[in-house]
Amino acid sequence: MIDVRQITPDDAAAYWQLRQQIDRETEFLRFESDEWLITTQRVRGRIELMLATDNQMIFVADNDGQLIGFLWAAGGLYRHNHHKVHLIVGVLDAYKRQGLGTRLLTACEDWACAQRLQRLELSVMTHNFPALALYRKRGFEIEGTAQYALCIDGKFIDLYYMSKVLTCENQEY
Repeated sequence: MIDVRQITPDDAAAYWQLRQQIDRETEFLRFESDEWLITTQRVRGRIELMLATDNQMIFVADNDGQLIGFLWAAGGLYRHNHHKVHLIVGVLDAYKRQGLGTRLLTACEDWACAQRLQRLELSVMTHNFPALALYRKRGFEIEGTAQYALCIDGKFIDLYYMSKVLTCENQEY
């Protein structure tokens, strides 16, 4: 059974392996080979720092002990942007189109409301049609296009900037 939950420091090695596997599987989340020179201990430290804040979190999809997807939510560092979080979502190819993206986003939205956060935002490559459909289905709107935002293998890629303003029940700001 697949469980969507908040990450723990003990997930560091599995999370880092998941990120590397997703990077090998997709063109949409890519690091260069020298950008992977990060240790599991450093990942664990980053997780511990995130868990110590009220506006940062990583959610993982756990299939009986194997991490198969994640949602990384990084909140603003200052008072004037503390209310918003930037999201990155990744799911292993074998588990795509099974509702995991929706479950990860739902968990994040529930957490964000509990933390009294108001805005979720992300960027997505303009040709990543499955992700665009997911984000639109969850209420995200395109705010703008960043032309030539990335250069991958010598090809320039445009990004959409998308956001969702949360309307949480029983919440005062």
